Amino acid sequence: MHDENHDNWEDQPSKSQVKRELAELVNLAKELVELPQKRLDQIPIDDDVLTEGIALARRITANSGKKRQIQFIGKRLRQIDTAPILKALNQQHDTDTALTEQHHQAEAWRSSILKDGQSAINTFVGKYPQAERTQIRSLWQQAVKETSRQEPPVAFRKLYRILLEAISFQA
Repeated sequence: MHDENHDNWEDQPSKSQVKRELAELVNLAKELVELPQKRLDQIPIDDDVLTEGIALARRITANSGKKRQIQFIGKRLRQIDTAPILKALNQQHDTDTALTEQHHQAEAWRSSILKDGQSAINTFVGKYPQAERTQIRSLWQQAVKETSRQEPPVAFRKLYRILLEAISFQA
């Protein structure tokens, strides 16, 4: 006895797989709702109902209402191709990661320059030739004075900005 419907079942995803996919879409909907407007504007959303749904979810203050609206957006995402949206979100995430790494590098270089002085400046300028050695040296000296006199860290911050600019320029 052969069941003809059995062959069709193998082609369909399991109930658990469908639930996982729906949960992923709801998570994507939540992420879209929580994005700052400037970043959301960079996401390619061609569906007007989806755009209006996201805008409405941002205005809803009641938790249960917001949750229902996010569920609706997740359901709406099932009807469109989410690949361009995911690609744009991943690009934003990669950009954020790269910028964070540049900030960490600038902080590390600043600490190194404050600790090791001229040798660290020479190493930095060797790695980032567009950086102005005299400006970095001057800011280093001022930052050391500020620290010893317990003054506000004006040169300390300027040094960071100059180092970050040089690192960003080369990236």
